[in-house]
Amino acid sequence: GVVYPASCPIAPSGIALHPFPIYELLFNLLLFGFILLIRKKVKIPGRLMAIYLMGYSIERFFLDYLRGDYVKNIWVFSTAQIISIGILIAGVVLYFVLKRNKDKTLE
Repeated sequence: GVVYPASCPIAPSGIALHPFPIYELLFNLLLFGFILLIRKKVKIPGRLMAIYLMGYSIERFFLDYLRGDYVKNIWVFSTAQIISIGILIAGVVLYFVLKRNKDKTLE
């Protein structure tokens, strides 16, 4: 794990933590690669953004369990996880609303 010094204000000191920033970086690179692979197939403007929102929110939700400063604020979820659920819902809604709006403009 990563041990932050006592002078570091962003993490608890002296405790070995998962390298959360590295995990997040690796997942974002994978998500970016996935989006690059599908960008030619996605014909509806805005859908790539919806896919990114869904992917990032899922990643953030699960990686939050690995953080050393995990604090349950709402039931069993942290604030970041609640926000991730909201972003996932927004991404799913955006994905399908864009399809419906494209279908309506074709009629």
